Amino acid sequence: MKPVEGTIAELLVGVTGNQKSAIINLVLGVASCDAPANEAELDLLQTYLDILGVPTLRQALAQLDATDTPGMLKELALLSNKQKELVVLLVNNMICVDGPANESEFTLATYLFDLIGLPVENYVTLVEQANRQT
Repeated sequence: MKPVEGTIAELLVGVTGNQKSAIINLVLGVASCDAPANEAELDLLQTYLDILGVPTLRQALAQLDATDTPGMLKELALLSNKQKELVVLLVNNMICVDGPANESEFTLATYLFDLIGLPVENYVTLVEQANRQT
């Protein structure tokens, strides 16, 4: 996650509980578009819940039920550009934890990122930068 400036804690300053739940739901949605979650994905998801301070996956899913997908995307669109970059890297790590990204994961991720105001070019650039630094 080196391309994103600042620590994760610094980047999360001002991020609301609803936005944190929306991040979890976005990550989960992209990760599950190719197959049911495997152990590596579930472990990483738990790490993300811990990092974001979302107590349980059930709480994040309840937030999605309360706001629906368009509401979730509106919450994410309010994030700063640096916070959106962090979301990109979280999603990309989840996509790759079980092997190379497939077309359905990439297509869904780029579509959702575009809806929250992050063009596909930015997504590709961030991932390339992260890959060069690992």
